[in-house]
Amino acid sequence: MSKIAFKNITVESFDPKTISAKLKISFIRENKEDYVNKEFQLRHPLTIVNHIFLATKSKDRILHDRPPSDPLEALEMYSPIKIEDEDKVEEKIISFITDLCLRAKNMTTNKNAVQHMKIINWFKTARLDFVLQQKEKKEHDSTYIKMFKRTMK
Repeated sequence: MSKIAFKNITVESFDPKTISAKLKISFIRENKEDYVNKEFQLRHPLTIVNHIFLATKSKDRILHDRPPSDPLEALEMYSPIKIEDEDKVEEKIISFITDLCLRAKNMTTNKNAVQHMKIINWFKTARLDFVLQQKEKKEHDSTYIKMFKRTMK
């Protein structure tokens, strides 16, 4: 069973006319960094999240028309793919994509030019990080443990 750890999701480009965004989904699978680029209409957040999970899980999976030649090839083709901390990751992605959709909708209904430009500029830097948050937590935990050990001496 292979594991996927999401690294980040970045908005590569945003088209205000069609209300679509090109997302770069970076992840780590089997200690190798990989990414998927997908373009989405920013209308239905849950559909986008489902497509993100499907795209990352099916990356580099080849559907063969012929039966596998050996048992190891069969296992590779049909082995399940697990996402680390799937519930937390899904919750963060839903929140991020919902925010993207709401801002895109606000841009179409907003008539103020300054607010319109602020939203477009926000899309240029929109990003959701996962791995960095885990590293920060580990660093925080290690400093807490060091402080605890000092007070115990």
